Amino acid sequence: MNSNRLLCVISCGKSKIWDRHHDEGLVQAADAYVGAFFKCNKEYAVKFHNNNWLILSAKYGFIKPTTLIGNYNAKFKSSKISPEQQKHFFDQVSILIEDHRRVLVLGGKVYVSICRSIFKEFGIEVEAPLIGLKGNGFMQQAVKQAIRENRQFTLKGDGSNGL
Repeated sequence: MNSNRLLCVISCGKSKIWDRHHDEGLVQAADAYVGAFFKCNKEYAVKFHNNNWLILSAKYGFIKPTTLIGNYNAKFKSSKISPEQQKHFFDQVSILIEDHRRVLVLGGKVYVSICRSIFKEFGIEVEAPLIGLKGNGFMQQAVKQAIRENRQFTLKGDGSNGL
């Protein structure tokens, strides 16, 4: 097992393909979210993490980009999730985690908090390089800059502050 294998988790988004194409059926999760912040994070995940990334959805939980999903309107109201959601997310992660030992989360405070609460049960370190930036616009700028400079976020374990 590679103890440094890194998994990237990105937050879903409010804007979805069904907002523009009402009759669209099931689509892959990677194509379902059409907002600028999601698209930017997806570009980063594809560029630097290849197949080692997941989406955290308020309805579906931790899903692979290729998972087929349908239209929904749900969001995390806070970082406190129900015991049923927690069990569901725990079960998903136990299947999807493979040999990953670290997780990079691209998303806001609520998503980071949820990831930390789930992954800690597996002894997996969660890093969130965007926390501390105020709002999606600033987070998106940081991700775009990393992509433009062809530079992955460095993690605490790598001796830096993440940006």
